Amino acid sequence: MGRGGAGKTSMRSIIFANYIARDTRRFGPTFDVEHSQVRFLGNLNLNLWDCGGQDAFMENYFASQRDHIFRNVEVLIYVFDVESREVERDLHYYQSCLEAILQHSKDAKIFALIHKMDLLQEDQREIVFREKEAELKKCSLPLDVTCFKTSIWDETLYKVIMAVVAPIAFSVIIFFFSFLRHGLASSTPSSPTSSCSRPTSDRSPTSARRMRSSSLSGIALQTNNNI
Repeated sequence: MGRGGAGKTSMRSIIFANYIARDTRRFGPTFDVEHSQVRFLGNLNLNLWDCGGQDAFMENYFASQRDHIFRNVEVLIYVFDVESREVERDLHYYQSCLEAILQHSKDAKIFALIHKMDLLQEDQREIVFREKEAELKKCSLPLDVTCFKTSIWDETLYKVIMAVVAPIAFSVIIFFFSFLRHGLASSTPSSPTSSCSRPTSDRSPTSARRMRSSSLSGIALQTNNNI
Protein backbone atom coordinates (compact mmCIF):
# COMPACT_ATOMS: atom_id res chain seq x y z
CA MET A 1 0.00 0.00 0.00
CA GLY A 2 0.94 3.65 -0.25
CA ARG A 3 -0.12 6.94 -1.76
CA GLY A 4 -0.71 7.34 -5.48
CA GLY A 5 2.50 7.73 -7.47
CA ALA A 6 4.70 6.20 -4.77
CA GLY A 7 5.86 3.48 -7.19
CA LYS A 8 4.05 0.35 -5.96
CA THR A 9 2.99 -1.01 -9.34
CA SER A 10 6.39 -0.35 -10.91
CA MET A 11 8.09 -2.29 -8.13
CA ARG A 12 5.69 -5.21 -8.41
CA SER A 13 6.09 -5.36 -12.19
CA ILE A 14 9.89 -5.37 -12.02
CA ILE A 15 10.09 -8.06 -9.33
CA PHE A 16 7.30 -10.39 -10.40
CA ALA A 17 6.64 -9.68 -14.09
CA ASN A 18 10.21 -9.18 -15.38
CA TYR A 19 9.73 -5.59 -16.49
CA ILE A 20 12.80 -3.40 -16.77
CA ALA A 21 12.85 -0.07 -14.97
CA ARG A 22 12.52 2.21 -18.01
CA ASP A 23 9.38 0.38 -19.19
CA THR A 24 7.48 1.31 -16.03
CA ARG A 25 7.40 4.99 -17.02
CA ARG A 26 4.35 4.36 -19.18
CA PHE A 27 2.28 2.91 -16.32
CA GLY A 28 -0.86 4.78 -15.33
CA PRO A 29 -2.43 4.86 -11.86
CA THR A 30 -3.83 1.70 -10.29
CA PHE A 31 -7.60 1.76 -9.80
CA ASP A 32 -8.93 0.12 -6.64
CA VAL A 33 -7.11 -3.23 -6.07
CA GLU A 34 -5.23 -5.37 -8.60
CA HIS A 35 -4.81 -9.02 -7.61
CA SER A 36 -2.05 -11.31 -8.79
CA GLN A 37 -0.64 -14.63 -7.69
CA VAL A 38 3.00 -15.71 -7.69
CA ARG A 39 4.19 -19.28 -7.16
CA PHE A 40 7.30 -20.05 -5.12
CA LEU A 41 8.97 -23.34 -4.21
CA GLY A 42 6.69 -25.28 -6.51
CA ASN A 43 3.42 -25.09 -4.59
CA LEU A 44 3.67 -22.00 -2.36
CA ASN A 45 1.27 -19.38 -3.70
CA LEU A 46 1.64 -15.73 -2.74
CA ASN A 47 -1.43 -13.58 -3.26
CA LEU A 48 -0.34 -10.03 -4.06
CA TRP A 49 -2.75 -7.13 -3.64
CA ASP A 50 -1.64 -3.91 -5.33
CA CYS A 51 -3.88 -1.24 -3.81
CA GLY A 52 -4.41 2.02 -5.68
CA GLY A 53 -3.24 4.99 -3.64
CA GLN A 54 -5.54 7.80 -4.72
CA ASP A 55 -7.23 9.43 -1.73
CA ALA A 56 -10.72 8.20 -2.64
CA PHE A 57 -9.51 4.60 -2.76
CA MET A 58 -7.54 4.90 0.47
CA GLU A 59 -10.53 6.25 2.36
CA ASN A 60 -12.66 3.44 0.97
CA TYR A 61 -10.17 0.80 2.15
CA PHE A 62 -10.54 1.99 5.75
CA ALA A 63 -14.32 2.32 5.60
CA SER A 64 -16.43 -0.05 3.49
CA GLN A 65 -13.61 -2.45 2.50
CA ARG A 66 -11.75 -2.59 5.82
CA ASP A 67 -12.56 -6.21 6.65
CA HIS A 68 -12.00 -7.39 3.08
CA ILE A 69 -8.64 -5.65 2.60
CA PHE A 70 -7.00 -6.24 5.97
CA ARG A 71 -8.16 -9.68 7.10
CA ASN A 72 -5.75 -12.66 6.89
CA VAL A 73 -2.81 -10.50 5.82
CA GLU A 74 0.63 -12.10 6.22
CA VAL A 75 2.68 -9.08 5.13
CA LEU A 76 1.92 -5.38 4.75
CA ILE A 77 4.35 -3.46 2.53
CA TYR A 78 3.82 0.29 2.71
CA VAL A 79 5.65 2.44 0.15
CA PHE A 80 6.64 6.05 0.84
CA ASP A 81 7.79 8.45 -1.86
CA VAL A 82 10.93 9.99 -0.38
CA GLU A 83 10.18 13.29 -2.15
CA SER A 84 6.52 13.52 -1.12
CA ARG A 85 5.36 17.01 -0.14
CA GLU A 86 2.43 15.65 1.88
CA VAL A 87 4.28 13.94 4.70
CA GLU A 88 1.49 14.36 7.27
CA ARG A 89 -1.11 12.80 4.97
CA ASP A 90 1.31 9.98 4.15
CA LEU A 91 1.72 9.20 7.86
CA HIS A 92 -2.03 9.49 8.45
CA TYR A 93 -2.79 6.79 5.87
CA TYR A 94 0.08 4.64 7.10
CA GLN A 95 -1.18 4.74 10.68
CA SER A 96 -4.71 3.99 9.46
CA CYS A 97 -3.31 0.86 7.80
CA LEU A 98 -1.62 -0.17 11.04
CA GLU A 99 -4.84 0.30 13.01
CA ALA A 100 -6.67 -1.94 10.55
CA ILE A 101 -3.87 -4.52 10.71
CA LEU A 102 -4.02 -4.55 14.52
CA GLN A 103 -7.74 -5.20 14.31
CA HIS A 104 -7.78 -7.87 11.61
CA SER A 105 -4.26 -9.36 11.20
CA LYS A 106 -2.28 -8.51 14.32
CA ASP A 107 0.48 -11.04 13.53
CA ALA A 108 1.25 -9.60 10.08
CA LYS A 109 4.81 -8.53 9.30
CA ILE A 110 5.16 -4.81 8.52
CA PHE A 111 7.64 -3.42 6.00
CA ALA A 112 8.06 0.25 5.05
CA LEU A 113 9.93 1.16 1.88
CA ILE A 114 11.44 4.61 1.53
CA HIS A 115 11.29 4.63 -2.24
CA LYS A 116 12.82 6.61 -5.13
CA MET A 117 16.07 7.09 -3.24
CA ASP A 118 17.83 7.62 -6.58
CA LEU A 119 16.26 11.10 -6.68
CA LEU A 120 18.40 12.22 -3.74
CA GLN A 121 22.02 13.22 -3.80
CA GLU A 122 24.11 10.17 -2.97
CA ASP A 123 25.63 11.70 0.15
CA GLN A 124 22.14 12.50 1.50
CA ARG A 125 20.49 9.10 1.03
CA GLU A 126 21.63 7.41 4.23
CA ILE A 127 20.93 10.52 6.34
CA VAL A 128 17.40 10.93 4.99
CA PHE A 129 16.69 7.22 5.29
CA ARG A 130 17.76 7.07 8.95
CA GLU A 131 15.55 10.07 9.77
CA LYS A 132 12.54 8.51 8.04
CA GLU A 133 13.21 5.14 9.65
CA ALA A 134 13.32 6.61 13.17
CA GLU A 135 10.07 8.50 12.54
CA LEU A 136 8.28 5.43 11.19
CA LYS A 137 9.43 3.14 13.99
CA LYS A 138 8.12 5.63 16.54
CA CYS A 139 4.71 6.10 14.93
CA SER A 140 4.31 2.35 14.28
CA LEU A 141 4.25 1.35 17.95
CA PRO A 142 3.12 -1.07 19.32
CA LEU A 143 3.83 -2.82 15.99
CA ASP A 144 7.35 -3.41 14.75
CA VAL A 145 8.28 -2.17 11.28
CA THR A 146 11.29 -3.08 9.14
CA CYS A 147 12.41 -0.27 6.84
CA PHE A 148 14.32 -0.38 3.56
CA LYS A 149 15.58 2.29 1.19
CA THR A 150 14.70 1.34 -2.38
CA SER A 151 14.91 2.35 -6.02
CA ILE A 152 13.80 0.66 -9.22
CA TRP A 153 17.22 1.42 -10.70
CA ASP A 154 19.32 -0.88 -8.52
CA GLU A 155 19.26 -4.21 -6.66
CA THR A 156 17.51 -2.90 -3.53
CA LEU A 157 14.11 -4.24 -4.61
CA TYR A 158 15.41 -7.79 -4.65
CA LYS A 159 16.86 -7.43 -1.16
CA VAL A 160 13.40 -6.42 0.01
CA ILE A 161 11.59 -9.33 -1.62
CA MET A 162 14.06 -11.79 -0.12
CA ALA A 163 13.44 -10.31 3.32
CA VAL A 164 9.68 -10.51 2.79
CA VAL A 165 9.41 -13.97 1.23
CA ALA A 166 12.10 -15.83 3.18
CA PRO A 167 10.20 -16.02 6.52
CA ILE A 168 7.03 -17.18 4.76
CA ALA A 169 8.90 -19.84 2.79
CA PHE A 170 10.77 -20.97 5.90
CA SER A 171 7.54 -21.41 7.89
CA VAL A 172 6.03 -23.48 5.06
CA ILE A 173 9.14 -25.68 4.88
CA ILE A 174 9.03 -26.26 8.65
CA PHE A 175 5.33 -27.13 8.39
CA PHE A 176 6.04 -29.53 5.52
CA PHE A 177 8.73 -31.45 7.42
CA SER A 178 6.66 -31.49 10.61
CA PHE A 179 3.78 -32.96 8.64
CA LEU A 180 6.09 -35.48 7.01
CA ARG A 181 7.58 -36.55 10.35
CA HIS A 182 4.11 -36.87 11.88
CA GLY A 183 2.96 -38.94 8.90
CA LEU A 184 5.92 -41.29 9.17
CA ALA A 185 5.43 -41.68 12.92
CA SER A 186 1.75 -42.43 12.44
CA SER A 187 2.56 -45.11 9.87
CA THR A 188 4.91 -46.96 12.28
CA PRO A 189 3.15 -49.92 14.03
CA SER A 190 2.75 -49.33 17.75
CA SER A 191 3.32 -53.02 18.57
CA PRO A 192 4.98 -55.94 16.75
CA THR A 193 2.77 -57.88 14.37
CA SER A 194 2.67 -61.66 14.87
CA SER A 195 4.25 -63.75 12.14
CA CYS A 196 0.92 -65.32 11.22
CA SER A 197 -0.96 -62.03 10.76
CA ARG A 198 -0.99 -59.89 7.62
CA PRO A 199 -2.28 -56.38 6.97
CA THR A 200 -5.81 -56.42 5.67
CA SER A 201 -5.08 -53.63 3.18
CA ASP A 202 -4.27 -54.76 -0.34
CA ARG A 203 -2.35 -51.61 -1.20
CA SER A 204 1.11 -52.11 -2.60
CA PRO A 205 4.08 -50.13 -1.19
CA THR A 206 4.15 -48.13 -4.40
CA SER A 207 0.48 -47.26 -3.99
CA ALA A 208 1.04 -46.22 -0.37
CA ARG A 209 3.92 -43.93 -1.33
CA ARG A 210 1.80 -42.38 -4.08
CA MET A 211 -1.01 -41.65 -1.65
CA ARG A 212 1.34 -40.05 0.89
CA SER A 213 2.93 -37.88 -1.80
CA SER A 214 -0.47 -36.78 -3.06
CA SER A 215 -1.60 -35.81 0.44
CA LEU A 216 1.51 -33.69 1.04
CA SER A 217 1.09 -31.95 -2.30
CA GLY A 218 -2.50 -31.19 -1.41
CA ILE A 219 -1.46 -29.51 1.83
CA ALA A 220 1.14 -27.38 0.04
CA LEU A 221 -1.25 -26.38 -2.72
CA GLN A 222 -3.70 -25.08 -0.17
CA THR A 223 -1.09 -22.88 1.49
CA ASN A 224 -1.81 -19.30 0.43
CA ASN A 225 -0.27 -16.15 1.85
CA ASN A 226 -1.62 -12.66 1.29
CA ILE A 227 0.82 -9.83 0.61
